[in-house]
Amino acid sequence: LNYDGLWGIAMVKMPNLSPYYEYENGVQSDDYYYMLQREAFSTTNNKKLDDQRALANPLASANLAKYNQRRYELAPKLELEYKLLGLDDQHHQLKYNGVVFVNVSNEYDDKDYPRELSTVNYLDTHSSYSYSTKSLSFTTRHSLNYIPHFQNEDNYMTMLARFELTSGSNSNQSTWGYRLPSGVTNPSAGGLISSMSSGYGQWKSLMYMYTGHYSYKSKYALDGTLRMDGTTRFGPSKRWLASYSVSGRWNIIDENFMSWAREKVQMSMLSVSAGWGRVGNAPGQDYLYMNKYVTGASYLGTIAMNPSGLKLNNLGPEHVTSWDVGFNLGFFDDRIKFRLDLYSRLTTNMMLSGGIPNSTGYGSLAYKNVGDMKNNGWEFNIDGNRLLKKGKFSLDFYVNFANNRNVITKMDPITLEGLNTDFKKENATTLQRVQIDNPFGAIYGFRCLGTYQYNFTTAQRIAKYQGADALQASIDAGHTYPVALNADGKLVLNEKGEPLQMMFCYDGNTGKPLGKFNGGDAMYEDINHDGQINELDIVYLGNSLPKLTGGFGFTLNYGHWRLSTQFNYRVDYDVYNLARLNVESMNSNYNQSQAVNYRWRKEGDGGYGQYIPRALSGFYMANYNTLVSDRFIEDGSFLRLNYLQLSYTFDSKLIKKWHLNQLKLYASARNLFCLTKYSGVDPEVSYGGYSISTDNASTPAHARAYTFGLNIEF
Repeated sequence: LNYDGLWGIAMVKMPNLSPYYEYENGVQSDDYYYMLQREAFSTTNNKKLDDQRALANPLASANLAKYNQRRYELAPKLELEYKLLGLDDQHHQLKYNGVVFVNVSNEYDDKDYPRELSTVNYLDTHSSYSYSTKSLSFTTRHSLNYIPHFQNEDNYMTMLARFELTSGSNSNQSTWGYRLPSGVTNPSAGGLISSMSSGYGQWKSLMYMYTGHYSYKSKYALDGTLRMDGTTRFGPSKRWLASYSVSGRWNIIDENFMSWAREKVQMSMLSVSAGWGRVGNAPGQDYLYMNKYVTGASYLGTIAMNPSGLKLNNLGPEHVTSWDVGFNLGFFDDRIKFRLDLYSRLTTNMMLSGGIPNSTGYGSLAYKNVGDMKNNGWEFNIDGNRLLKKGKFSLDFYVNFANNRNVITKMDPITLEGLNTDFKKENATTLQRVQIDNPFGAIYGFRCLGTYQYNFTTAQRIAKYQGADALQASIDAGHTYPVALNADGKLVLNEKGEPLQMMFCYDGNTGKPLGKFNGGDAMYEDINHDGQINELDIVYLGNSLPKLTGGFGFTLNYGHWRLSTQFNYRVDYDVYNLARLNVESMNSNYNQSQAVNYRWRKEGDGGYGQYIPRALSGFYMANYNTLVSDRFIEDGSFLRLNYLQLSYTFDSKLIKKWHLNQLKLYASARNLFCLTKYSGVDPEVSYGGYSISTDNASTPAHARAYTFGLNIEF
């Protein structure tokens, strides 16, 4: 696995740093280069390169750092099935099914970070980490399936009762070591141990379920389910979770009055279905209702134990109540089918980690029931089965469209406050807002109009020697100055008739601004026209939830050849391109994008729509040119070819001579291309949580891969 964030490091590492040491004659050596550490110097200005020292040599990290994961699983299964009543569908049938299975899982993580990659401290070089976890679970499941026989065969019914018991345990241990000798990768061999830990856990659950199905003439169907779950994740008073649902379907196409549709328009399917249900969800940890103790605190130099948190006796289950309605339509013996699903889910007693008053002695709870959330959406599918067929050629396809919205309808005030962040008055920091009755994913920031063309002193000289009207005329002509304007775009003057300089965030205590804008600086819209850019100028910029998601694909068949494709897409969703912000900031030693070649350099450059400001070192002068604004919010819409496979299946008559049932050759490819206007590496950034979709230059998850294979079936 990737140890460091190599893609992000490669983007911002100084381009003039060689990945290898060079000899005096300029010949490149085989040794990887790493920057000398600040402790090796005696001057005080060495901090200027600390942002580069903190970055590993990406080529060295890719070749020398080790991050290996191994996982072994064993899942033996014993199943017994016995017919207690009836041997065919002409009699009442009662069938028993018993399953016992064990899951054994061992996982090992090993990391090694050699001395050549150390970028911070000479003494803490060559670190290694070892982690292992073992898990064992036992599950027994017993089912009774009853199918009664009706004399009137228009009726059909089946009932299922099930009991399931699960018990399991796991253990883990880890060791961190450092100052290891070269070539040694075991953290406990020859170095210093920085930390050790171990853990143990166990769980138990019990489940009872009943489900029934009834249909009449295959026109009408009714299903119902009742389920009870007991788990060690809740205390004795709230141990059992109840889940239940009911659903029905009406195949309208089978009604006599639909004969005209079957005959005249070759309609083969028309049905409507509806369902309602309620499910109980448990937290992700067991035995939360008990006091737990951990090591970590020290007393008089001795390792001690302390409570890890408050026990949660009254934590209740999270309930999800949902309904859905579906419509099915098919033509030409279902060669083309349409399905529309509408759904709504209401989650009550949502479980989240939440803050509590510090007077309790703890800052937060592992879980608490904090509020309600509503989820509405729809999905539309089109399927074509042999829609086009001529001779040896045939075509299958599918298309999927979907939309989903999450809205918080109620939330505990302390938890809600913890999810929201304040404006930190810094570059590159986002403002996260989760609001009642508003969808997730809202992006807030400033509107960037361009860059200021002229310095404030230039505006002062024009106003002083040519008059404020001359400065106003220049502004009306489209020139930009860092001066305060009112809602009509007119100059705001002080009592002396002088223009006022645009400021950044007046401090309420000192009455002084944190910064002053000048020529070449980013020009943000002053929403309330108070002569300063602050939190009152933050506006809604977009949303990270796509308006449309889905996929499509087709399969072409010609004789023994088969070509299959799979595409996915997102439409109209916004991504915060933090990676681009970092390589256009020009206030550090980070490598920069080619876009900065078009930055503001002298008075007269820039203006409206010209978004690359001047270069300012953050070591010498504070600036606010990379505040989160619509400059870095991009449309992430894309269309990706996820998968393509070409296969050839040999003729069955031919391979029978070789005593084979099937012989198939295939070649496949993943992530062949992605069509998008997004400027980053990959627009498919995760979304759906409380925070916005952010591209922080992580190594792309969608790697291009090619596979060649041979399937042989005897």
